Amino acid sequence: MKSRRARETRGRTGYSLVEMMITLTVFSLLTVCAAGVFDASQESLNWAYHSLTLQKELRRVLNVLTQEIRESSASSPNPIVVSANRLDFEIPSAIVGNNVTAWTTVSYTLGADTTVLRTANGLNEIIGSSINGLNFVYPVNAATAPRTLRVTVQGQRQTLKRNITESASAEVVLRN
Repeated sequence: MKSRRARETRGRTGYSLVEMMITLTVFSLLTVCAAGVFDASQESLNWAYHSLTLQKELRRVLNVLTQEIRESSASSPNPIVVSANRLDFEIPSAIVGNNVTAWTTVSYTLGADTTVLRTANGLNEIIGSSINGLNFVYPVNAATAPRTLRVTVQGQRQTLKRNITESASAEVVLRN
């Protein structure tokens, strides 16, 4: 006579080896897909972060440049000098009544280490980094905009998988 336990275990069966292999294969495929999606989202987040910080840096450099260029005058004693990655101009440093009595020469240059340098009174100041190009056009148009200077700043950053390149520009109208 068979025991009660033997009769109960005969109706139950476990997982076969084939079922276990199929389950492990499906689980492995889902894991690989999830890892790929995670990697792609991390790269997208990394790219967005670097792109936004580069744009912020470009806007900051452009703001500093344009604010100081607005102080300049087309009628300063020395003319504005525009060359590759360099701008030289003068700003008033002493005003008596309505007359400018002294001028300070200011230079903006692109350094070899992708920084923008401001030089005035013999002192150098770094005003931006990750900049790989400065472009100045003066005058923008001698007939219609003789006192207008166009400033373009280009920057580049590198993420783990790609380069990010951005640019920002502005037109500045000089004082009389």
